[in-house]
Amino acid sequence: MTNFPLFSLRGGLLQYVRTRLSLTERIVRDVHCILRILFAFKRQWEPVWKWLKKITSALPLKPAAFQQRLTALFSAERIVDRIVGCFQLMQETLDLVPASIDTEQARLAVR
Repeated sequence: MTNFPLFSLRGGLLQYVRTRLSLTERIVRDVHCILRILFAFKRQWEPVWKWLKKITSALPLKPAAFQQRLTALFSAERIVDRIVGCFQLMQETLDLVPASIDTEQARLAVR
């Protein structure tokens, strides 16, 4: 990368893009975990993620305004809004888990 002056002149911009990309990748992994929990409630195998909107609309148990919040999670301009939104969805999903299942470690991780 040092051969390209653009990268050396705009290192801050490159770092910002890398940060946004790595954050988005992390949020995608967290959303997959949320969806795995929600599909487990329905005792349904995880579907192909391509049809996410259609399939999540049929889930009987999910956080309020789930689809809209997922869209907002990936379209929010500010990184802070993405992080906060993701943590809220994780906490609300864990709140739906029956008390007979131990979620204490997961709850501590998302506080």
